[in-house]
Amino acid sequence: MTDADFANYNVVLFGDPGSNKWIAKMLPKLPLKWTKDTITVGGNTFPAAENLPLLGYPNPLHPSHYVVLNTGLTISDNDYKATMRCRVFGDMTVLKIKDPTEPPEIAWGGLFDESWQLPK
Repeated sequence: MTDADFANYNVVLFGDPGSNKWIAKMLPKLPLKWTKDTITVGGNTFPAAENLPLLGYPNPLHPSHYVVLNTGLTISDNDYKATMRCRVFGDMTVLKIKDPTEPPEIAWGGLFDESWQLPK
């Protein structure tokens, strides 16, 4: 990906700040804090080793486009092989990772207001 891609397209990013330089670059301007140890959003903190964030948000590098963080598989192995169901989440969700044969559970979720702020 190049800076021009972000200027011209909505993008979906995979990985975490340690594996994806674009996530790391945007992170200070996203509505979450994400370190090797924790994910903090909406006043809640979760262990990063057991949780993953999902997010749809205006791209901080080019606000006329959107960025989606898709940081992990959100369906179970059985669902993937069988029906390919797609779960629907809020604008910002933290999923608790469980056994890979089971779908992750929602640890926290929320919707942004008209100003792209999370409710207090």
